[in-house]
Amino acid sequence: MKQYQIKILSNESESFIMDIVANESLSFLDLHQGIQKALDYDPLQMASFFLSNDEWEKGTEISVMNMGEEQVILMEDTLLGDYIKDEIKKILYVYDFFSERAFFLFVNKIEEVDEANFSIDVKGEVPLQIIIDMEDSNEIPTTKKENILDEFDDFEEDENWNKDISIDDLEDY
Repeated sequence: MKQYQIKILSNESESFIMDIVANESLSFLDLHQGIQKALDYDPLQMASFFLSNDEWEKGTEISVMNMGEEQVILMEDTLLGDYIKDEIKKILYVYDFFSERAFFLFVNKIEEVDEANFSIDVKGEVPLQIIIDMEDSNEIPTTKKENILDEFDDFEEDENWNKDISIDDLEDY
């Protein structure tokens, strides 16, 4: 069985390095989920792998989901061994579609092993998963409860406002 040593780098954080050991029978979905978990990212965000050339130009896309296109290669149906045949293979992993941010994957070494292995080692400062460009926006998002409640300062309580209500009482409203 073939085993791959993969190094992942980011152009956003010079200190970030991810080393992965994976075997040819793992799917691209397994690799995607492993990366997401190791970086504590939200796994429900859109992501794709793109096979690339030496200039990092996007080639064949391996997507996490079908967005209505006719011929889509899905991560869950595609094994690493289906596309990784040579060492020094370059793959882009787009993890933030809105800002078109990606990690750069290098297949450094391919070796024959008896046992299947999968491990991920992360070092350095992990880039944020999603960056929203707020430059054109007049509003700054907040999670502070006080700011949300400020919108209701003029709210007038009616006679039922602070009344204790049970589920049985809801029919009365």
